[in-house]
Amino acid sequence: MPLPSPSTALIANGEIISYAKTKILLSHFKYVIAVDGGLNHCEKMGITPHMIIGDLDSASKAALKKCACKNFKISK
Repeated sequence: MPLPSPSTALIANGEIISYAKTKILLSHFKYVIAVDGGLNHCEKMGITPHMIIGDLDSASKAALKKCACKNFKISK
């Protein structure tokens, strides 16, 4: 019996050793949520998260601007 696919991944602001491998793993999730500086990791992988949570103090201005340009709702 196959296991259900995972639904949500949280990307936090920690060390990622391989962006290529992480991007492959994330492709199996239905939703990606960036937590604060995790948005910077999403930007480096070319992933637009479905949601951003946190106070955004460690998210780069460039990453926040890209999300804003895509009409992405950002709430602090």
